[in-house]
Amino acid sequence: QALAGVVPPPRGQVSVDGVDAGAASPRDLAARIGFVFQNPEHQFIAATVFDELAHGLRLRHVPDAEISARVDEMLTRFGLEHKADVHPFLLSGGEKRRLSVGTALITRPRVLALDEPTFGQDRARAAELLDLLQNLRAEGTTIVIVTHDLQLVAEHTTHVVVLADGRVRAVGPTAALLQDEQLFAAAGLRLPALQRVLTSAGLGATS
Repeated sequence: QALAGVVPPPRGQVSVDGVDAGAASPRDLAARIGFVFQNPEHQFIAATVFDELAHGLRLRHVPDAEISARVDEMLTRFGLEHKADVHPFLLSGGEKRRLSVGTALITRPRVLALDEPTFGQDRARAAELLDLLQNLRAEGTTIVIVTHDLQLVAEHTTHVVVLADGRVRAVGPTAALLQDEQLFAAAGLRLPALQRVLTSAGLGATS
């Protein structure tokens, strides 16, 4: 949340693309980073899906014609074109998640941060979201995920920051860090079963 400027850093400074996230204006931050809450409902403020997507653009005084074009593009991209006039709270769980990602992306930030994106999602919805994130990364968006799901970490990430008790315990490529089971155990995290077998056999990470 400090990375996205939602809360001030508890100490020190958070810098995103050379900008102090704790001091930057919401407009400047929105151009650089999008944030997706663990519970999508916590970020919805508008009465329709269209207005939810348009909100960030209106704050930046984007012309109405461009707002309509960009919102229509986002609705199509996330399969919500038939939900434009629906209240966000009336969407299905998967649709809410897609809308929350869409609202974070509408200002075209270079970084997208997600808090526990697979929490409460069934396997199909989680896979759908992860496929979307893979596509965004391929297009050049930096994806930052906060998660306790080490299966997700093993299968989808390139680098890991291990946190415990508010402190950074390790930083490095995913494949290298997953070879150290004790590192994750000390942080209260348990490696996936297959990863534990590979680590015990000295074979390292699979991704």
